Amino acid sequence: MSQKALSRWLFAIIILVAVCMAAIYLVIVPSPHLGILGETYAASPLRLPFVIFFCLTALPIALALVYAWLIARNIGLDNSFSKANASHLRAISILAAVDGVYYLIGNLVFFLIAWGKADIPYLQIVLALFALIVSVAAAALSHLVLKAAELQEQSDLTI
Repeated sequence: MSQKALSRWLFAIIILVAVCMAAIYLVIVPSPHLGILGETYAASPLRLPFVIFFCLTALPIALALVYAWLIARNIGLDNSFSKANASHLRAISILAAVDGVYYLIGNLVFFLIAWGKADIPYLQIVLALFALIVSVAAAALSHLVLKAAELQEQSDLTI
């Protein structure tokens, strides 16, 4: 697969994720009947604070998609191993870690208020662990891309 083709695939995936994210955060989460809380909590006084809390988790994800777009653009420009891409991956790593910690702490607070269902904390822990996995993977890729960029610079200077 050429770098242009890879870049186009990445753009398509990023757009698909953005569309899915918009559907989740703009349609499913705010809906009292389709939402993450279900009809049981449709009339709860804590419903609005929880929906606002949950919608704030979209900000780091949206920023990560912007960085992913910049990475895909650099790949299309034949600049895969660059310090800019390493920096973008590092930012994605930080955003994923912040989002995971924010999400876990916030959900635990809502659960401790005795407002959540018994199965919600397990799902929240799994989602927070997923954010941690993304954070670690992005940090490792950032390190590898930075090392490859440094090797490429040395190789260019040698020639």
